[in-house]
Amino acid sequence: MASPTPIRILLVDDEEHIRKTVCRFLRMEGYEVRVAGNGEEALHELTQCDFHVVVLDLRMPGINGFEVLHRIKSVHPRTKVIMLTGVADAEPVRAEALAKGASSLLIKPCKLETLLTTITAALEAS
Repeated sequence: MASPTPIRILLVDDEEHIRKTVCRFLRMEGYEVRVAGNGEEALHELTQCDFHVVVLDLRMPGINGFEVLHRIKSVHPRTKVIMLTGVADAEPVRAEALAKGASSLLIKPCKLETLLTTITAALEAS
């Protein structure tokens, strides 16, 4: 009997300490995780592998999170995208993210357990 396919997550954030911490945590939870430090790297990763979930920072140098979200959804419409933002007034950003196809938006810093719960909920909504 074949083992189940691991859930593949792409983590996109320009802050290295966030990438390292979240990546380590998600791998300990059994996920297969790749990381990207900006939108360009994320788009490249998306050509190399199909991901079940993308955890995507909104504000990054170069291509911002909304543009990456648009490109993900145009090519991989079933991929779940969880956006992260550090903006103080997140409600307008949340509304825009959801309207553009994100599964949810979390405010940074967020607890790792909250991120895990959000990933689980997004996968169950598939």
